[in-house]
Order: sequence, then C-alpha cells, then structure tokens
Amino acid sequence: MDRKQLERWLAEEEGGHDAAADARVCPAVHGHAPGRGHARVLVEQRHGAWRWRAGRRRLIAFGWAVASVLVAAGVLGLYLASPRLAPV
Repeated sequence: MDRKQLERWLAEEEGGHDAAADARVCPAVHGHAPGRGHARVLVEQRHGAWRWRAGRRRLIAFGWAVASVLVAAGVLGLYLASPRLAPV
C-alpha cells in the first residue's frame, strides 16, 4: 500500500465510509477479494495506519514547538543585546 492509497483510505475511514475504505484496502493488502483472515489483516492495517499518522502529527507538533522556542530565544537575545550594540 503506497502513501496515496493510505491517505485515501484514512479519509474514507474518517468520513464513516467503512465499506468503501475496506474495498479500497483489500486489493492493496491481498491482491484479491476478501477471504479468511480478512478482518484480522484490516484491523492490523488500521492500527498501523493510525499509529503512523499519530507519530507524524507528534513529530510535526514537536518541530513547531522547537521552532517557536528557537525564535523566542533569538528575539529575547536580540532584545537583551540591543542596548549594547546600538550606536549612541
């Protein structure tokens, strides 16, 4: 399953279209129609997809937090250094 298929599947899952999402993921997972063990594979795929998405969101949030702290530290440093550097 590639990233585009995963994004379409997650969008259909969030929209409440479980049947459409399952139909989309079956060929990508099995390469054929649903059979024995289909539900287990779908549950594992959903769990993995949600874990991946949650990890990606945490990474993005962490990146924004670090960037905000660095910008704040830079602004504070410039503010504290400005009286010493400004021409009189």
